[in-house]
Amino acid sequence: MPKITGSVGNTSMFRTQYNKMVAKGEGLIGTDFKMSIEGYEDVSEILVQAAQLPPMNREMIETYGPLGVRFLQAGNYNNAAEIPITFKEVIKGDVYRMIRDWIVNKRYLKVRLVMTPESLPSGVAPLTFTLHDCWLNLDGVDLSVEDRAAIVKPAGTLMANFIDPEV
Repeated sequence: MPKITGSVGNTSMFRTQYNKMVAKGEGLIGTDFKMSIEGYEDVSEILVQAAQLPPMNREMIETYGPLGVRFLQAGNYNNAAEIPITFKEVIKGDVYRMIRDWIVNKRYLKVRLVMTPESLPSGVAPLTFTLHDCWLNLDGVDLSVEDRAAIVKPAGTLMANFIDPEV
């Protein structure tokens, strides 16, 4: 019957990796964020329920050389993004008033996304994004007499035209 030979336990390797990971500090939690929308800070900082850190990328430039050798080159910085966003509505309709004004009046607003971890002395992480000239598309919101415990959560897409990452 064959046996595995040369197998040796090395638990000190796990301890070393654990110590390296812990030395980096506390992990950033996805609930520790604040998004503020220019002119609507009193609504947005409290009632934005979900958002995304904006993507950061460059356009891909594809070239070919002799014998079909392919090379992918980093092109222009992609300064614009589509970011999913979800709000929580309150019975006074604060969110829909903001959204209606934003969309109907075709406003381009500045949006600031800041990570806000409890463990930092100032409560604000160095991870911040300022999104310039943003406009909004809103999806339809489902209402139902059977979902008695569900709140109204308008969702849509935030269109950002320039992203300033402050990392």
